[in-house]
Amino acid sequence: MESETPTRKKRSLREFAYLYFTGICMGAADVVPGVSGGTMAFIMGIYQELLDAIKSFNRTLVKLVLGFRIRDIFSHIPFPFIIVLLGGIGTSVVLLVKPLEKLLNDYTGHGRVFLFAFFFGLVVASIAVLARRVKWSKRTGVAFLVAAVIACAICLLSPAQTSTTPVIVFFSGMIAICAMILPGISGSFILLILGQYGHIMGAIDSFIDALKAMDFAEMGSLLFSTVLPFAIGAAIGLLAFARLLSWLLARWYMVTLATLTGLMTGSLVKIYPFKKVIEWGMDRHADPYPVKEAFLAPALDATCWTALGFAVAGFVLILLIERMQARLLPANLEG
Repeated sequence: MESETPTRKKRSLREFAYLYFTGICMGAADVVPGVSGGTMAFIMGIYQELLDAIKSFNRTLVKLVLGFRIRDIFSHIPFPFIIVLLGGIGTSVVLLVKPLEKLLNDYTGHGRVFLFAFFFGLVVASIAVLARRVKWSKRTGVAFLVAAVIACAICLLSPAQTSTTPVIVFFSGMIAICAMILPGISGSFILLILGQYGHIMGAIDSFIDALKAMDFAEMGSLLFSTVLPFAIGAAIGLLAFARLLSWLLARWYMVTLATLTGLMTGSLVKIYPFKKVIEWGMDRHADPYPVKEAFLAPALDATCWTALGFAVAGFVLILLIERMQARLLPANLEG
């Protein structure tokens, strides 16, 4: 039986600004393989509300729509929350896809190192914040260790090359969206493993360019071949997985929290900044992509100290966000 829509508090303008900023952070995190938008939602205190908003798209909503009960629909769906959060995510995707892709593909310079250093510090601080909320016991400790090992194993997998048909893109969207809302596992990296990351990101980038140029033929081609199949698959996966996560948090909150913390810890191997590509592959567009990377000890040079500075900046940013969240969203993560 579907649960009733929870009572929602009214937000101030400052709280909506915080929510919009959260969306920007989630969008930026989801673009980078190895970082999860779910991580950002969790540490910024809106995770349960996000799950509740997703769960509101249920059988009750279908009945309201079929009955043309417009007022009840607006009462049932938290539209202000969804619109502002999606606005932040959309802003982040539109503004950051190209610069982040450029940094991610900077294998000869230092852009990739600095980008991953920043997110490494950010995730380390997030782990520390969440670990303080866990009531540690044998059960939560085992959950943490198992999750960390699983996340680490996933992050060490080599990317595959698969078909980019609409059907494959559809199922890739279903799988990746689960990771995108799951703290610790990056949806972008799941797409990378499935061999779809370059195709999806390229399609989004091209769609934005076509939209700016008002090229409706190109927009239609991209929409039906990639964007729409991915969006539909993501929507279906999101609706199903949000219910599972909500159920786990309601029944085994501390174990689930420890598991999420473990997933984030295991994911650190993916965003370790100092790595060297030792094997390259070639995608269908003749563009190179890394297949295997070796971990390197950082040399104590200017690059290392600059990367450390970015890592510290990411760490401090999370501490500032935690303080901001404590004022704006008190007790949001309490179980």
